Amino acid sequence: MLLEAATVYFYECCTMADFPASLCCCLFRRVATALAQRLGLPLSRVVAEATPAIKVHMIQQLRQQHSTTQHAHAHRTGLLKQLKHWWLWRREQQKCPCVAMVGDGINDSPALAEADVGIAIGAGADIAAQSADMILMKDSLTDVLVALDISTR
Repeated sequence: MLLEAATVYFYECCTMADFPASLCCCLFRRVATALAQRLGLPLSRVVAEATPAIKVHMIQQLRQQHSTTQHAHAHRTGLLKQLKHWWLWRREQQKCPCVAMVGDGINDSPALAEADVGIAIGAGADIAAQSADMILMKDSLTDVLVALDISTR
């Protein structure tokens, strides 16, 4: 399986920044497991053969896992503010229950809309771009890291 260097770099950066990255995809379980193993992603954070409804449910579960009793669901108050919260939530002892979703297809659009910050990648489906809060022009996960870096300045 060809694994794009940008994917490995993205996951390594998420790990170093203490972001709990997950893989929720429509790939067959065998393929998703192989990808997770190549990345070093724990299989407990992998959901394969995911339908759009499963992706939305995963977003909701992640939000619940990281919410606190003091902070309710973060409403969309501005993209940069949300990205900054998403970047800093782990460093602030999970005070911000912000969940981001990165996707590019029709099956990703409901989860992109459900996430606190939906990020559509490159030349994906039009509906994914319409559902997202941010559209990245290139087909590269490294641009997600650039957006996070810009949002914290």
